[in-house]
Amino acid sequence: MAIDGVKTKGAAVLTMSEWLDRRLGQAWTRKTLRRHAPHWPEQLRSHEWYDLRPQLLVIERAAFRLRGTDSVETIAREVWGQIALRDLTSTHRAFLWAKSPPTFLRSVPSLWERYVSFGRVTIDHNEFGSFSARIGDLPLGVDEWVGGAWLGLVPTAMVFAGAEGLEAAIVERRRTFAGGWELRYELRYRQLELRYQPRPRPLPQTEQPR
Repeated sequence: MAIDGVKTKGAAVLTMSEWLDRRLGQAWTRKTLRRHAPHWPEQLRSHEWYDLRPQLLVIERAAFRLRGTDSVETIAREVWGQIALRDLTSTHRAFLWAKSPPTFLRSVPSLWERYVSFGRVTIDHNEFGSFSARIGDLPLGVDEWVGGAWLGLVPTAMVFAGAEGLEAAIVERRRTFAGGWELRYELRYRQLELRYQPRPRPLPQTEQPR
């Protein structure tokens, strides 16, 4: 399965560019992208789709230059955590109308499809405290990026959905008969407990003797 034609939404590309430029210099991402893809547009639009291949090349270059983020997966995790922080409080806040973490997790495949044009998500297990899913039909060369994206996007979103004590991992990567990759993702968490002190009720006023 080839990576050609695999695309991501402009909103994700813009967040990646901002994250890398803060660390590597103004317009570093755009300049590097245009070296690898001369036809890469000068201006990006959040609602349009862009090829993933040149983005991966840029992230690989950045991984060599950034201390502490020495892999595509690490950078993708950080970037997609920022995507969750930004979009789930603005354009995609409807995903957080869920009344519980399991309800939100049922919508994760739809949330993923808002950003990428590839990958088939199958939920294997979803109940309070634990969740597992498979992300399949992945082209060769994108498994690190996809793994990092899930490790950043889902746990960050779960904080908004009312969870704490989050532990996420890609527990399996395997080649499929179709020639692509499949990842198995697991998440464990606790329901957030509301901790507050109720406001004391005012004492009833007694009538003072005249």
